Amino acid sequence: VSVEQAKCDVSSRDSIEECVKACTPNIAGIIHSAGVLRDSLLVNQDWEKFEDVFSAKSHAALYLHDALERMQNPQLSFFWMFSSVAVYGSPGQAPYSASNSILDSLARHRVAMGKPAMAVQWAGWGEIGMAKNLDEANRRRMENSPMPAFANAEGFKGLEHGIKTGVPYFSVCKYNRDVIIGMTEKCQSVTQSYARNFLSKLVPLGGYTKPYLYQRLHHMMTAQEKPHDHGWLQWDAYVYDAGHVQ
Repeated sequence: VSVEQAKCDVSSRDSIEECVKACTPNIAGIIHSAGVLRDSLLVNQDWEKFEDVFSAKSHAALYLHDALERMQNPQLSFFWMFSSVAVYGSPGQAPYSASNSILDSLARHRVAMGKPAMAVQWAGWGEIGMAKNLDEANRRRMENSPMPAFANAEGFKGLEHGIKTGVPYFSVCKYNRDVIIGMTEKCQSVTQSYARNFLSKLVPLGGYTKPYLYQRLHHMMTAQEKPHDHGWLQWDAYVYDAGHVQ
């Protein structure tokens, strides 16, 4: 195996064009893992910070996609993009969240066209990167959060499981079961749940006021804890529709 390391400015369309052209038609796979952070509260954000994040991540992914559309590489079998769980909302990371969302959309677009693509929504790695340099206080805070950092072996295991699903994008994260259970309201018994929802069909609540919606959603959803040997938490949601809330 011959390995060559070369520089390419992924924020530049011309640079990516030149790199892909030089490697065509022998590209077998791409792993796009570039990215920068410009975290700040929304009131302190500006478009320059958004552009910094977009240039390295989402713009680069779109440039690669465009180049591959025009230059045929018949051996291309994978196109991995490193996304983040920040797409679901992360305080101070509006540019990062938006940029990763574009990667997820691009993965869906390429897969819909029958082209190789996958976006991995990574949570926090605990043994490398920024997490490795955290002080003791922040490290404990992360460990006691609902989504603590995972070890390298756990991250790769999650990646393997995600690849097997064949979906365009997926999350690799670790949940702190005890913390999540502590944040969850205790379930009623099966008999109580059945009686509650049966009666709601006979005497449905009226109106769409906030108290009504809160009560309906509270009555419609029942979460049951199912601990497993692997320590994961499985949630089963039972939804009962009385014709009012879809």
